[in-house]
Amino acid sequence: MFAGKFYEEDKKSLNNQIETCFYSKLGPQDMPKLTSKKTTKIFGAVSPHAGYYYSGAGMAFVYKEIAEIEKRAMPDVFIILGTNHTGMNNFDFSLSLEDFETPLGIAENEKSLTELIIQNKNIEILANRDEAPHLQEHSIEVQLPFIQFIYNLKNKNFTFVPIIVCSNDLDKIKKFSETLSEIIKKYELENKKKVMIIASSDMTHYGLSYGFLPFSSKEAKERMITLDGNAIQSILKCDIKNFHEKAKNMTICGTFTIITMLETIRKLGAKKGFLLKYYNSGDITKDYGSVVGYASMIFK
Repeated sequence: MFAGKFYEEDKKSLNNQIETCFYSKLGPQDMPKLTSKKTTKIFGAVSPHAGYYYSGAGMAFVYKEIAEIEKRAMPDVFIILGTNHTGMNNFDFSLSLEDFETPLGIAENEKSLTELIIQNKNIEILANRDEAPHLQEHSIEVQLPFIQFIYNLKNKNFTFVPIIVCSNDLDKIKKFSETLSEIIKKYELENKKKVMIIASSDMTHYGLSYGFLPFSSKEAKERMITLDGNAIQSILKCDIKNFHEKAKNMTICGTFTIITMLETIRKLGAKKGFLLKYYNSGDITKDYGSVVGYASMIFK
């Protein structure tokens, strides 16, 4: 749906674009090492979701980490938590049962897991099938070409569960996350599959167009680093209360997407977060009058 807008619209160009993201000066500057024998489980990640021209280099850090896991230990299923940019939703957590298509092929919905979440009686008033929010939302789809790219490199298949986080109620998020973690534990055990959660989110949006001007554009480069950096430290510590308080005075588009991921992975056994990369769009455009921050993080 967003090919030609957020990323290249044909297969060859898209593959080349993703490779460029890996080699970018703001990226890892190298392709994934496919012979790596890492087996440590990655429970979750925060990955940016702007156009690849802006955030692709940051996204490459997350997917390089995943690609360098030994093949048999790589995730089989990704639960991708998207941001509700459109405001279209009928539930606090809107799930799609559809497959998604990109120029790199069909990304298959793990319908058995999606339906387990939809059908769970503990969260039926919070989470259900709701296709409308997905029709104009890019934050989930833009993660898929990167996953397809690295899984093609490893000659491995994956499926995914798309969930748009529409709630800003911490009690509802906690209840959903508790149930989701139990569903994942049981699913992994019964199906012998490994599940990873990706929170799709950009960081601070600064500038007149975003209605956020707490400092001058001359200060923006350094002040953005400090502002986002303080929030990132809370995220890495899985300190949800502190992160939420800081985010109230910020313009992070996926605050509650990140909180949902953190609440869930804490119950799955995640112990520590790692910052892989932070930069902002001004580092690319050299214009700090309108800037978006991008942070790439993983949790083990």
